[in-house]
Amino acid sequence: MKRIFTFFLILIFTILSYCSFPERKVPPHRKAIILRRMHLPQIVIKDGTNHQFTFTNKIAGFFVGNSHRYNTSSFEGWTVNEVHIFQDYRIFKNGRELNRQNIRLFRYLPSRSERVYKDGTLERLTLMDSTNALLIALKAPHADDYYELQLTGLKFKRDALPGPDVPVTIRKIQGMEGKFLRIDYLPARKKMNLFLLRLVNSASPDTLKPHYLAHLDTLILKRQKRFRRLLNQYPFRIKNQRLQNALEWALISMDALVTHQRGPGIWAGLPWFNNYWGRDTFISLPGALMVSGHFEQARQILRNFANFQQTDAQSRLYGRIPNRITNEDIIYNTADGTWWFIRALYQYYLMTGDRDFLKAMFPHIRLAIEGAIKKRTDGNGFLTHGDAETWMDAVGAQGAWSPRGNRAVEIQALWYTALQIGARCAGILNIDQDEAIRWLQLAGKVRRNFNRFFWDSTRACLYDHLKADGTADSALRPNQIFAITVPDLDGILPLLSAERQRMVSKTVTENLTTANGVLSLWFKDANFHPYHHYLPYYVPDAAYHNGLIWAWLAGPVLSAQLKFNQIYPADTLFLNEARQILRKDAIGNYAELLEPLPRKGRHTLQVSGAISQAWSLAEFIRNFYQDVVGYRPLAYKNQIEFRPHLSEDVPEIRCRLPYKSGFLDVHLEKTKVGCKIDIHSNLSNEQIGGKAYFEDDSLPVSIFLPDSGTNFVYEYISTDTTADSVKILQRWKLAKVDSSIQFPVIHALPFTLLRPGDVYFPLGHNGPTVLYARDALKDDRGANGKYVYPLNKAFAEGIADLKSVTVYDNGNSWGFRIDLQNLVNPNWHPEYGFQLTYLAIAIHDPNLDGKRSTQIQHLANFKLPPSRAFNRVIYIGGGLELRDAQDKRIALYIPTDRQHPLGFVAYRQIRFQIPKKFLPGLNPKTRITVLAGLQDDHGGSGLGDFRAVLPVPDQWHGGGAASGNAPAVYDVLMAN
Repeated sequence: MKRIFTFFLILIFTILSYCSFPERKVPPHRKAIILRRMHLPQIVIKDGTNHQFTFTNKIAGFFVGNSHRYNTSSFEGWTVNEVHIFQDYRIFKNGRELNRQNIRLFRYLPSRSERVYKDGTLERLTLMDSTNALLIALKAPHADDYYELQLTGLKFKRDALPGPDVPVTIRKIQGMEGKFLRIDYLPARKKMNLFLLRLVNSASPDTLKPHYLAHLDTLILKRQKRFRRLLNQYPFRIKNQRLQNALEWALISMDALVTHQRGPGIWAGLPWFNNYWGRDTFISLPGALMVSGHFEQARQILRNFANFQQTDAQSRLYGRIPNRITNEDIIYNTADGTWWFIRALYQYYLMTGDRDFLKAMFPHIRLAIEGAIKKRTDGNGFLTHGDAETWMDAVGAQGAWSPRGNRAVEIQALWYTALQIGARCAGILNIDQDEAIRWLQLAGKVRRNFNRFFWDSTRACLYDHLKADGTADSALRPNQIFAITVPDLDGILPLLSAERQRMVSKTVTENLTTANGVLSLWFKDANFHPYHHYLPYYVPDAAYHNGLIWAWLAGPVLSAQLKFNQIYPADTLFLNEARQILRKDAIGNYAELLEPLPRKGRHTLQVSGAISQAWSLAEFIRNFYQDVVGYRPLAYKNQIEFRPHLSEDVPEIRCRLPYKSGFLDVHLEKTKVGCKIDIHSNLSNEQIGGKAYFEDDSLPVSIFLPDSGTNFVYEYISTDTTADSVKILQRWKLAKVDSSIQFPVIHALPFTLLRPGDVYFPLGHNGPTVLYARDALKDDRGANGKYVYPLNKAFAEGIADLKSVTVYDNGNSWGFRIDLQNLVNPNWHPEYGFQLTYLAIAIHDPNLDGKRSTQIQHLANFKLPPSRAFNRVIYIGGGLELRDAQDKRIALYIPTDRQHPLGFVAYRQIRFQIPKKFLPGLNPKTRITVLAGLQDDHGGSGLGDFRAVLPVPDQWHGGGAASGNAPAVYDVLMAN
């Protein structure tokens, strides 16, 4: 009996050793080899396709260019400290212009761009680090060739261009008091002709000092060394060349956005988000800096934002971290930025163990939580907020385009997590234990009510938000994914059960996640917008958060997919992101948006929005380190965690990972039966413990590294016997937008869409005059006589000063002509023919029945006297629309080309036609009231609204109003 028992014991042990417990080998002092990068990456374009590209100087300057064409947008070119210096440059060789469209190749490197022209000229563009200087270098094919430079937007005489005959040129910079642009021509230096462009404090044309030329060489070398150091401090080798290249470029482009414009911070994106956004910064911080070991920079940014926390106890915003820090303003209009700040701060502590910094920052955590409890919570413990205070923040005349007040799903996930973090930090620091208990109790209340009110049992997912009346909004959006990922931190309890997490992740994957990214709204929703800029059907902001793919959302979705070992959809999504970084604009960067469907006649998707976006890049980087490599350092308790997710497309990774003041060298390799992991410690006198988790094994493997030079080696052998055919069925499917859908926002418009021929009213085509009325000049000072224009020089005096209105009988249409004292076109939208002036023309048509009104809409805050009541009103800004007295849109026209503008700046006229069927009774005695103000398109395009007038003027708002809700009308003209 004893022999039989022994035999079976040996047999069972043998079977288990082969099936469940793989062999572990620990060869002493063996190191995973990490090769350092000798050459920096580059992208070469030889097929003539144009691509945008970007550079920054790491302080407050950036350059946006095009590889094969000249810049056309006012956002392109060189910008410093939020001031646009110039749009582009042109090169002349021996008196003739070199055509950029006919270059042989374009080469984009981290430190510079290069163009090789067909005549052999080599052009290099370099933006210097830490100084406001730009260098254009030209290598000539022949020794006697000479070059001249012309800057777009600055006036030069053709015979006085910067070059051999004009070695020094000085120009004053508009918008920068006491600053000048200096251009130095340096011929044939090291076989290169140089144009050095600098911002200087003096207009003196003194000769460039020799020591500065030596300094110039140092700056060029310093910039190149910075990129090498960036890639070699924590090198990596991925057995997938596309992913290797994309990750290198993502790190380089992300680093470019870490700047020092108003203290240390991260630009949200280029070219128009070149300031600090709290939400974007702290979503980005882990991927931008922490996973790559730049903890000191992360700490500086956290401290800088903490310094601007709202401390006014009387304010509704009490305790908030700013949403935006610009050179001019501190803005607090975000419900989530504060909680992303607290989450990033806690992650910093987990990864560094920096208890002293946590202690210094804890008062900011307390203030944020207590301020929210006192000012912004409801009876269920939920955090309340406005319609546009989440990341879906686009607004128009009618309010938020994606209204999500007053309790959004991700805001509650962030709030719940922040309450737990606050309590946990109090415990770590052994302070404020009574507060900690109260915060934990509130977190428990939030969790119970969240699962009660936000869970949609019919669709097995979460509602997007609860409205102010308590009803749930059932729009299917990706924001619910944050209920999984936001609390996914060491020491924080989950908000949802594991099964509900799985259902939410699957719903978001199969309905909202395409192979190219995550939709902001389900494509079968009636409000789905398939394209971004799609005038005249809708303005860009209408589409912004209502269907477009947002690149950064791939980050949390991919994390949630891999949490449930859904390798296939995650792998597909991640590798497509890599392709976008390398091939889409701007090359080597990662854009803000991607349209979910190709446009007519095209086969590829169009990028849109900012061409380089911080959270897009940061989440891609974070996904690699935290989800693919699966590395999570828990330095505060001397531990590490690994949850690797390799695939057939990414079968092997070698990388160096930051840990405290040292690093770990790691080698991961997918095998036929599982996965190998090799970790080598380079930390002296540091014992490291931890766990390694593998895809289909619920039991973690213990990690122990006793000292520097030691290795942990483990080969995991999968025990999963599921057939491949079954595994395929268990895969979550990615969504695919149905292009055959007739999207209502395009195909079911409840108004008439006017065509250019209906509205365009060219000069010299006037019919008989029906009505004419004049107005006094220089009376554009509002009803109280005190209005002034905004401080920004684009708002020229007189652009809201009416001179006259004329109506012509043009046959089938009425022709309207509005003359103003001044009219400007800053070329932000040249198709309009003008910008920044906004008009309302209120008309009482006696032939039209129905209601009359005296209230002017579009944020005018203006009411006409009863005698001027109207039944039709025309609004003119970045387009034209006709509305009735109940503010129902009747007709709309938005210019889409420069051939059919509304404005004629040279004549200071706004001209348009309206078909007579819309105003059948207009006659010489018709009461017409014209109101003029300033246009506000809310940073987008399209018709826009009246721009607010404040008590004190700033860059973008006029002043002189008695209150913050004053009328936005500068001048009024009454006819009849």
